[in-house]
Amino acid sequence: MKEQIKKLQIVEKILRKSKGNFELFAISLRDNSPNKWDLLISADWARENERESINIIAEELKKVFSSEEFLMLSHIIILDKDD
Repeated sequence: MKEQIKKLQIVEKILRKSKGNFELFAISLRDNSPNKWDLLISADWARENERESINIIAEELKKVFSSEEFLMLSHIIILDKDD
């Protein structure tokens, strides 16, 4: 998982430079779902158009993750900054 975290840091840096800052950029392991992680995002730019933002994030992830690593992510979740 260490290698995937480094790759997530790369994706966060790319998105921060191209889109703007994050209030939250984290992963969470789902209960009762072995090796399925959720990517939790909170950012003003991501909340403006959640569907488009999820697509942008997924495309960046696909650029740095292998297919197997990408499948470890169950969901990309956009959170309100007050959540």
